[in-house]
Amino acid sequence: MNTYLENFIAFINQKSEYGKKLISIKQQKKNGKDKFYIHPIYNNYKLSGVNIEYNSLPGDSILKLKVFDVIITKLLDSENLTLRKGNAQKKGATLGKQDLEDDTLENLIALKCYNKSEGSVYRRMPVIANILVEAGICENIRSGSKLRLIS
Repeated sequence: MNTYLENFIAFINQKSEYGKKLISIKQQKKNGKDKFYIHPIYNNYKLSGVNIEYNSLPGDSILKLKVFDVIITKLLDSENLTLRKGNAQKKGATLGKQDLEDDTLENLIALKCYNKSEGSVYRRMPVIANILVEAGICENIRSGSKLRLIS
């Protein structure tokens, strides 16, 4: 486990008091005026994921810890610790095509963590990015189109 993931887990554990409290996350693109909540999920006293409570996502929006591990690992392997997020919200965007090409984080998560196929849509990256920014692990750059690890 890398230091970034350890710091992410520590953030979730501390902010939620090990699952006793919800964590409020600010929406970065909306000037912090809008927010959503995450509920930590524990298995055998270890963080295994988070459940997202946000009005634009389905009620069963569980993000496994693997999602954050995959993103952090990919960012560590990238040039300048930076990658494009992808834009599933753009009209006509589908995995493997315009705005969700193979080199985007949104495409990577959909294919590697959720077994989605090319041509489908997966819209979780804005929420995931906001969680990583709030945890102090990443920062949004270039008007929010890229995500960079904070070194």
